[in-house]
Amino acid sequence: MKKIYSLLPLLLFISVTFDAVCSQLPESPEGQNQNPYAVGTYESTGIYWTTPEAGTCTIRYRQADETSWKQGLDLTYDDRDGQYRGSIIGLQPDTEYEVELSTSSAQAQFTFRTRN
Repeated sequence: MKKIYSLLPLLLFISVTFDAVCSQLPESPEGQNQNPYAVGTYESTGIYWTTPEAGTCTIRYRQADETSWKQGLDLTYDDRDGQYRGSIIGLQPDTEYEVELSTSSAQAQFTFRTRN
């Protein structure tokens, strides 16, 4: 029984570390309240925008230090949560990106950073 109790700190450390590394929430607490927001990995990101459905939602993005925009695949609307969702792939690790989202009735801009 003593061996189990001596392993508890190690198991807790592993659990907290795994959660911090593998979590799929925005990295900052304030990011969880942003709309829209991105959930970045090393070379991709998920985009989430809670807004009323208004047809096609286009997305364009660029590295923060670049001037030319790239067109992403249109976001898909999920009725269950009332939000547009999509992904951007082929990104660079530890890089800041700017994103513009647009529907027929709304527009949004935000930045995010991929993981390092």
